Amino acid sequence: MIGAGVLVLLGMVAPSPLTVYCAAGIRGPMEAAVKAWSTETNQPIHVQYGGSGSLLSSLRVAPRADLYLAAANGYLDQAASFNLIDERIPLAAQQLVIVVPQGNPAGITSVDDLLDGKQRVALPDPGAAAAGRAAHRVLKAAGLWDRLQPSVVVSKPTVNEVATDVRLGAADAAIAWDTTAALLPGVEAIADPLFDTSRSNVSIAVVRESKQPVEALRFARFLGARDRGGPLFKAAGFQVAEGDVWAIQPQMTLYAGGMLRPVLEPIVKAFCEREGVAIDRSYNGCGILVSQMRNGAMPDAYAACDQAFLDMVQSQFATGTPLSRNEIVLLVPRGNPAGIKTSKDLIRPGLRIGLASPLQSALGALSVEALTQANLMDALRSTGNIAVESPTGDFLVNQVRVGALDGALVYRSNAMAAKSVRTHTNIVELDLPASTARQPWSVRLDTPHARTLSRLLERIEAARDAGAFAELGFLPPKASVR
Repeated sequence: MIGAGVLVLLGMVAPSPLTVYCAAGIRGPMEAAVKAWSTETNQPIHVQYGGSGSLLSSLRVAPRADLYLAAANGYLDQAASFNLIDERIPLAAQQLVIVVPQGNPAGITSVDDLLDGKQRVALPDPGAAAAGRAAHRVLKAAGLWDRLQPSVVVSKPTVNEVATDVRLGAADAAIAWDTTAALLPGVEAIADPLFDTSRSNVSIAVVRESKQPVEALRFARFLGARDRGGPLFKAAGFQVAEGDVWAIQPQMTLYAGGMLRPVLEPIVKAFCEREGVAIDRSYNGCGILVSQMRNGAMPDAYAACDQAFLDMVQSQFATGTPLSRNEIVLLVPRGNPAGIKTSKDLIRPGLRIGLASPLQSALGALSVEALTQANLMDALRSTGNIAVESPTGDFLVNQVRVGALDGALVYRSNAMAAKSVRTHTNIVELDLPASTARQPWSVRLDTPHARTLSRLLERIEAARDAGAFAELGFLPPKASVR
């Protein structure tokens, strides 16, 4: 089904305008981006410009915007602490400089030249503008803030205003962003090593109270896209963040081990609806997934059942991020009619035991490894007790549930995935070594959707931290993927 947001952009529904609160210093690339967006989608954008701090104050009083673009991430951190924003998309970076008239008639080379009281200095207000806050932080740390104050003739709420004062002759110098100086005729920028630590990352965030979050996220992706907003920011002198390739509805593919389906599927589905993206999901035994990848079917993201199955294709993927751990247990029919209590009971003659395939799944490989270390694998095969070898744990669970098996080695999450399973089965804890799998998340190195997938990972981690994984039997990840 096509969502309303896509219909809007296809011209089938009258588009509603989006409202953006935008830092005044970002006006140049924002105006260019709004023009390009309106041409491409026919959706109007209303932009309110101001100091980042002033805009944040407005949001706190009445959060009527759809998006908030601050000139420094510190303001977004504050907005997040007030529960005003949700998703963030990085756009660019900028740095403080000294702005002087074209030709630098006073020969200013550093902040030290502004301390003698001979120069009239304009500063952005630290309480209203990101540049003012950054200047206060850097100069205070260097012991220069108080020494500069006798030279300050004006403090303005936006960085554009102080740079304009220099252009009009109302000030001899100002401290502003390098990007502001680059766009304003009649002035030039003087770099001072003192400001090397003033680099400020520029990001845009979706306002939590937005009535159009899908459309807001779509415009935010447009701003950050390497082939849409990115070049506009670069042309304005910004250091551009590497964004995704633009698409109205990005298409991605996720491969995930079958055991992760119960916990990942609702998260991914909700993410797609929220972002207006499409993610084709393939859940299967990791051996099967790896085989498909080796044959050229490479997904944008891969959530493996165990690190060993990411290792097999690691050259194509970024280093894994730990998601969770999962233990192998023995699942038996309700009441455990065969009386299996320990791992050694598995080799008792006449039992029907189910295992996952070691060639097709992480569960099977780990089960065989654990049984081998316990000196039970050869004996289990010789007894003929292995009645079933399945690519995934789901089939084994169903066989136990209907009484076709006396027991099966499965993940704890397999045993806890559904109420019907818990009603008809019991878990037997086994004393097997090396029986814990570790699930990493990784994205393909050359995926054009890395930023979007990083937000999906944030959603997954947030759900995990809220208990969604633990409810299904997963354990917290360790500090690093093994």
